[in-house]
Amino acid sequence: MRPCGLAESRRIVFLLIASAAFGQMPVLASEKQTAGSPSIALPDAGARGKTVGDVVHRTRHGGGIRGRAAKSSAKAAVKAEPKFKAQRKAKRLAKANPSFRPPSQPVSLAVDSIRTEERWRAIQATSQPTRLIRLIEEFERDFPASRFSLEGHKLGTAARRALAIQRSVGLSAEFFDDPVGDAEFRKRLNAAVRGDSEAAYRIALAYRSGTAGVGVSFQRVEQWLRFSAELGSGKASWELAEIYNVGGFVADAARFENKALELGYRPGIRLPTRGY
Repeated sequence: MRPCGLAESRRIVFLLIASAAFGQMPVLASEKQTAGSPSIALPDAGARGKTVGDVVHRTRHGGGIRGRAAKSSAKAAVKAEPKFKAQRKAKRLAKANPSFRPPSQPVSLAVDSIRTEERWRAIQATSQPTRLIRLIEEFERDFPASRFSLEGHKLGTAARRALAIQRSVGLSAEFFDDPVGDAEFRKRLNAAVRGDSEAAYRIALAYRSGTAGVGVSFQRVEQWLRFSAELGSGKASWELAEIYNVGGFVADAARFENKALELGYRPGIRLPTRGY
């Protein structure tokens, strides 16, 4: 080998560094080459670049314009993948089940909210136990996860109990549709069918005194006292016991007297007469 000049040494060092970036070592040309600048051949020169001047600077992580473009495309694909997966899943469900509907959009949610409010107001305005139960069942079916779900469930339970009491005391369904009484009377009627024993007791008093927009009716007094007693009013139970005692219905008087005491009612004076 012949000694190399300073410029040639620098060039060789540069090529060594460039070759290290490619993971390859340079191969020196044969000493038998003609005079002039010695050339250094790079392995895989066809893939990496023809001459030193054509060397393309790249990073070990796939740098360069093409590398960065590939990375950007990969990131975009990763971001878009969940959306495409959701779309494909919705298509598969729709194909497997014709009745399937994809989740509602925000506009649909707003419409559903309005419908929910309207349906709930209709329930609140209903005083007829049978109709009330039907409306609640339809509401629970159509809006199973609404903010009224818990209240609707409790209301349905109370309405079913009120319906059973209505039938046991002899009140017809038409009674609840009859627009009798003033606004306060209708308000109490609405509360009574939802389990309010005090409201039922006040209805009985209205029929006893002929107030609140209704006439005197002793039949209605008895029916609503029993309604109130079945809802848990000790006071109504005691008054029923008094009525049955005066009328000579000994068994009924004893039953409602005991019921009043069990409910915690404590009268000041015992019944004046006893037939049992």
